[in-house]
Amino acid sequence: MAIIALASLATALPDAAHLGWTHPQVLVVLLVTAVSAIGFILIEAKSRAPMLAFMHGMHLSLIVAVVLLFLGAALSFFCLRQEDNTLVSTGK
Repeated sequence: MAIIALASLATALPDAAHLGWTHPQVLVVLLVTAVSAIGFILIEAKSRAPMLAFMHGMHLSLIVAVVLLFLGAALSFFCLRQEDNTLVSTGK
């Protein structure tokens, strides 16, 4: 599940820079990313020998905060990158 989540995220972010965030292809891949990441977290939470053992001692609110922080940083990075491409292509 983690590999699917990371691979789909790595596919969606560059595509969003070229196609836009509202393109159906990007939205579908982001949906696959979200479902895979949630599935991974749920599987890890119920596992007796999890890959991410530190998650057992964490509160759900902390996990959500870390995920949102990561997504916000990734979104801001790719939005800035998209603005840079626009400036380069128009010659400003």
